[in-house]
Amino acid sequence: CTALMFAVQKSQANADSIPNRLPLHLACDFCTANISAVQLLFDVYPEGICTNDGVGRSPLDYARHNYDPFQPGPRPNNAKVVKFLETQLAYVNQARD
Repeated sequence: CTALMFAVQKSQANADSIPNRLPLHLACDFCTANISAVQLLFDVYPEGICTNDGVGRSPLDYARHNYDPFQPGPRPNNAKVVKFLETQLAYVNQARD
């Protein structure tokens, strides 16, 4: 999965620039929101969905930032990624209660 490799490489390269930034953050930020990569990264480390990076942003924050239905251009996966993260976050929060 090219998007997954990109996210891991960027995470390693940017490890010092923004603390606590996980591959899941990067997949939601830089990879045009590849749903397969996001699902795989979530499956590997589900706690990452609740992790804020050094600037206080979660993976969902990045996905929402990159998804603007009013912006021109094809972004069909972005809506899927936002929905996936929202659903998984609801399950994680429910399990915590």
